Amino acid sequence: MQIIDTTKLELRLNNHFRKALTTLRRRTSVPTMNILCRWALCVSLAEPTKPRVIEEKIESQSSPTEARGIEIRWETFSGKDAEIYLSLLKQRCLSEGRTIDAENIQQTMKQHVERGLGYLVNDVNGLSDLISKVA
Repeated sequence: MQIIDTTKLELRLNNHFRKALTTLRRRTSVPTMNILCRWALCVSLAEPTKPRVIEEKIESQSSPTEARGIEIRWETFSGKDAEIYLSLLKQRCLSEGRTIDAENIQQTMKQHVERGLGYLVNDVNGLSDLISKVA
């Protein structure tokens, strides 16, 4: 099995998902976006199906503030549980028929976080909803 250089991994989400994270932070009082992204990843990984691939649209450069998304480095995303999250992503790559390399790990992480955020922003109106979603 290939060793993954996690220092080069990062989660890049567009402005749509940044807004979803902002909404979830407001609803749940969870202090940081990386924690919400971890919850989103786990919610999505609980689904046996592959997430839909979301086409990235080129966002207007007329309003740079509005067009910006969010980037979270692996170390921030995974925190002290980096090995657990990396193992989960490697296993999911295998079950989806992908080779285990940095590109596929990053792509799998992004797709599952995006799907999980979609679930959470539609289903979670408070911290108790978030807890019940993963309990």
